[in-house]
This record gives sequence, structure tokens and C-alpha cells, in this order.
Amino acid sequence: MGIRTFIDNWKKKRAERAIERKRLNDLFEKFLIETRPLTPKASKYPEAALLRHAWKRAAILAYLFKDIPNSEKDYLYKNFAEIAAKKYYRIAPEGAYGKIPLKIARDVASKLLEKEKELLFPQKIVPARSRELACIYLGIDDHGRYYVGQTLDAPEFRWVQHRANNTGPFKKGATYVEWKVLERNVDQSDLNRKESYYIGLYNSVTNGYNDTRGNDLVAYEKGLSENRTKATKM
Repeated sequence: MGIRTFIDNWKKKRAERAIERKRLNDLFEKFLIETRPLTPKASKYPEAALLRHAWKRAAILAYLFKDIPNSEKDYLYKNFAEIAAKKYYRIAPEGAYGKIPLKIARDVASKLLEKEKELLFPQKIVPARSRELACIYLGIDDHGRYYVGQTLDAPEFRWVQHRANNTGPFKKGATYVEWKVLERNVDQSDLNRKESYYIGLYNSVTNGYNDTRGNDLVAYEKGLSENRTKATKM
């Protein structure tokens, strides 16, 4: 191998590593957004608390996915743990013996493991106490494509489930840049109608990731009609 070829290969590998670092950091920032509502409240050092919880979640998730063949998630979460640790120690609060270290007590790890399992593999029967959380939510990816969904649980948990299970838009490799709740405290009997209406309103079958028009065709057509009227006026 000539010196020129060696240098070219070195430059190529360096560029590839830089691209991969950026990809991992971008994904980690989205992981932080998902982690924020799950982080225990901290009156002091909230950003350090966020990074500490992100590190714990990433370590637990890497453990959960470690035995799944050909899964990128093990690789991703191991890298997320490393990134979270580096960011944490830059701003970590000082204790009696220096910066407070990252660690997970066994009982805490066990509880967090069960919580992550609940998020990844939700039960079909939703506890009555969480039914008041019923809502319609919207995800918008980098290219302005939509996904409309409904949930009986906290929307933040549903967003994490989509990401973890490659459902919704994630099944095609898209990355959300924005999540928001369209309507909260929706009566359960009205969830299907409202979901279909918003699928039509955002035209998320044609311009997005919804596979169907939902379970209420009349509501879907109403939303789609309003979408077309709005487009005509623009």
C-alpha cells in the first residue's frame, strides 16, 4: 500500500467516524427529550439530574437488548450511556469527595428495569387510574411528514414505545423532530372519531406514516376536507 493510499484511507475513516459521532449525538439529543418527562424532579442541578437519569436508562436498555441478534439498539444505548456520562461529569455537582459519581443501586436498577419493560412492552389492559390521560398526539419528522395516534396512557410513554419498538414512523427509519398533544382528556368513546379526524386534517396517510384512515371514515373525510380547504386558501 502506497503512502498516498494510506493517507486517503485514513482521511476516509476519520470522516466516517465524524459522521457516526454526529449521528449518535443527534440521536442522543432526542433520547434526552424522551427522558426529560421520566426524570425524577430535582430542585437543584436539574440538567445534571437529567443526564444522570439518561445514563441509567441507557445502561438498562443496553442490558435489555444485549442478547437480541443483529440489533442496533444495544450499540446505540451503550453509546448513549457513554455520551451521557461524559456530559454529566462536565456539570456534575460536587460532594464531600469531589464530583458525585454515576452509579445505580441494585434496588433502583431493578425498579428501572421493570419500568423500561413496561414502556417497551405495554400491557393490553390499561389501569383505570390512567384512563383520564386519553389523548390524541401528533409526531412530525424532519421532512414534515405526520403521524397521528391515540393513547390511554401518558403520551410521553407512548412516544418512547414508538421509538423503542420501531412502530409508527420509526418503522421506516424516520426521526421525529417534534411531538405534541393535539387533544387531552378525550372521552374514550370519542378517541376513534377524533383520531380519524386528525388523520384526515393532517393528511397523514398520503403525507405521513398512518397506514389507515382510522376507524371512523366520516370523521376522516371531514378532516381531509378541511385540509383541502386550508390548502386552497394558502
